Amino acid sequence: MRTTLAVLAATLLMALGACTTAPPPRPVVVAPPGVTLPLPARVFYEIAPSQREFNVSSRGPTTWVYPEGRLMREAAMPMMRDLFADPAAAETRSNGIVFQLSGASSINPAVSRYNATAVADVFLRTETSERLIGQFRGTGSAQGRIFSERPLQEAYAIAFSELSRQILADAELMRQISPRAQLRMEDAASLSAAR
Repeated sequence: MRTTLAVLAATLLMALGACTTAPPPRPVVVAPPGVTLPLPARVFYEIAPSQREFNVSSRGPTTWVYPEGRLMREAAMPMMRDLFADPAAAETRSNGIVFQLSGASSINPAVSRYNATAVADVFLRTETSERLIGQFRGTGSAQGRIFSERPLQEAYAIAFSELSRQILADAELMRQISPRAQLRMEDAASLSAAR
């Protein structure tokens, strides 16, 4: 009888544990009319040097240290893969379009509110210089169990979804990244205006 109860309890615990291992939410990247994603372009990405790896939130005697850098990267990398056909980690001095990604979050433990901000500074980089060609900022909020990673993942997914919309809406940046995508966007805009 004890063995049966122990097996039943272990099975129940494993089933409950499986419920908490769902993959993190992904940013939703939506193409403008007439554009097919991912864009046929090679771009580079890097994490901003100022990105902090850990953050801290407290409520009363409880302090929670969470992996800010990992949570930001878990949302940023799928966005880059959904946007571009060939995103690659920037080497020491990669030539081309470089997205420098960062994020920050805050938690209001009193109301279980999680906020995240995603930032992309976009540079045109050569061996001898770099020029800022775009700055984008998305925000997201989520509610959830206090001191839990899941609501932070949701907030970051929302923030990077907003960021992707801004990137795709920047006609000049799209022209520099993927001239073919820019032409399709202009054709779609012309068709919409003609209707």
